[in-house]
Amino acid sequence: MNKSQFTVRDIPEAVYKRAESEALRTGRSLNSVFLDALKKAYNNKGRASKSFDRYIGSMSEEDARIIEEASREARELHPKDYI
Repeated sequence: MNKSQFTVRDIPEAVYKRAESEALRTGRSLNSVFLDALKKAYNNKGRASKSFDRYIGSMSEEDARIIEEASREARELHPKDYI
């Protein structure tokens, strides 16, 4: 695996303090905390994570029914309806 090193400048103070707090709380280095945050943000695959897992199961059945009905109606539209 190709590993790189670089310097990050102008880290917002709030971000630095949160990372520092996490490092102290867990007994890890700042480097480790920042690496874990980067890996999580980029999903270890070199691209930003677009996971919607946190939303699964969060919608009420009534909201799901409304959205499904609206989607069905949208699928029934045809371009000739607009002309």
